[in-house]
Amino acid sequence: MRGAFRADNGDLLRAAALAGEGVILEPTFIVGEDLVRGDLLPLLLEWPVPQATAMAVYPTRRFLSAKVRTFVEFLQEAFTGQPAWDRWMT
Repeated sequence: MRGAFRADNGDLLRAAALAGEGVILEPTFIVGEDLVRGDLLPLLLEWPVPQATAMAVYPTRRFLSAKVRTFVEFLQEAFTGQPAWDRWMT
């Protein structure tokens, strides 16, 4: 899809969509309240959204410090399952 307006800022894209300028793909932490109020409408719900991947890179597991191990475990827990910003919508 090509359009006359392109941006890499979620808030700017949200403002453009609210002004009727087109279709956007944004996470619910940016547009969730607009969806609840009905100011924006969800489209193409059956269309798969690409999943983001996060990686923790460290030298080796052999000498992994407790701090790094704890941080990696925190990341695994924080990014698994439903995002925290979507919990209020269910």
